[in-house]
Amino acid sequence: ADLGRPPGHASGYAWGGSTQDSGESGGLRRAALDVSVSPVVRVWGGWDRSLIPRSPELIRGPDEWDTWYVGGGYSWGSGDRLETAFELGQRKQRFGEVAEDVNLTQNVFRLTQFVRFSDDPRGTTLAVGAFVGRWFDRDDWIAFSRLKAPVGRELSVLGSLSYGRNIGTNWIETGRHADKDGRAYLGLAWETEKGFAVQPLIGVGSVSSDRSDELSGTLVDLLLEGAVPLGRSAGIRVFVRHQRPPGSEPFTVIAAGLGFKVGWAGG
Repeated sequence: ADLGRPPGHASGYAWGGSTQDSGESGGLRRAALDVSVSPVVRVWGGWDRSLIPRSPELIRGPDEWDTWYVGGGYSWGSGDRLETAFELGQRKQRFGEVAEDVNLTQNVFRLTQFVRFSDDPRGTTLAVGAFVGRWFDRDDWIAFSRLKAPVGRELSVLGSLSYGRNIGTNWIETGRHADKDGRAYLGLAWETEKGFAVQPLIGVGSVSSDRSDELSGTLVDLLLEGAVPLGRSAGIRVFVRHQRPPGSEPFTVIAAGLGFKVGWAGG
């Protein structure tokens, strides 16, 4: 900050946790690394097992996916208020209940455009984008938008909308079929300058299944995230999710992460 330019930083977290009534989910659930290379360039990558705290619309039912991903973003425009980000990776769904060596692999891509409506880094931000998952026959796709609008020094309103078509969701219980899935999420984010944070979200969706009316209906998704700093360069995060999807039993996910953050001036 003394040099007059935003500092760069690198941060990473490793998460452990479990999904209720799932024998596959104990242990490591997510590992992620984000690096701000310069004031306008950032890169990231990681591995995830059906936690995905930043993409709640990708999860319906307790099935588990091993996912790796890498991505990058570039800020541009007046005051660097615009950022274009692209991400690619691969998801693998495991079927331990069928056979240890049975899995299904999907290549995934995500394009997101961010718009910040003021020079303040905490200003209102809108993101719109699309997610595509390439199967061997038919593809998943989801279009989404997200809004974060400050309503005070430490409080922001969060909202998101998504709509898409998913193939193979809830594989064990419902088989491979297409579901149309539309959702809306609304919540709050309380974040302090010292790093404390609490973020509750509630999501409601409508699912339409091509296979059976029993698999169609209303989805309810409750999420809670929190952060507790451990000094200036480390912290703890928690993640809780309770979802009631049509076509399968309700389930709960509980996970916690330990992370670090280091920064440097200039860029």
